[in-house]
Amino acid sequence: YCALLSSDDAGQRQWEYATKAASEDPLLTEVWQRWLESDAPIRRGDADLLTHTAQAIQAAKKWLIERRQLDFPIQAQAHQRQQSLEALQARISTPPALLAP
Repeated sequence: YCALLSSDDAGQRQWEYATKAASEDPLLTEVWQRWLESDAPIRRGDADLLTHTAQAIQAAKKWLIERRQLDFPIQAQAHQRQQSLEALQARISTPPALLAP
């Protein structure tokens, strides 16, 4: 994990995965770009961390989308709630008809 990221086939795939992962989020893009522009060594663990962080960000975004979809039916009820409330208030404010004895 502490070994430097190499240019062999496995290392090449890690470079590609890390670059692809970094391109999917602006913050990761900035981090990866600074890392590439620096003289700091890039280890396998660093590339894995970047890739796993990108995956976690994507999972969080997916969860947020799913969460919003779950909340939408509740928000869509607002119109029906308002109509029901108005109908209820209209019935309450209108006195009932007197029944004939």
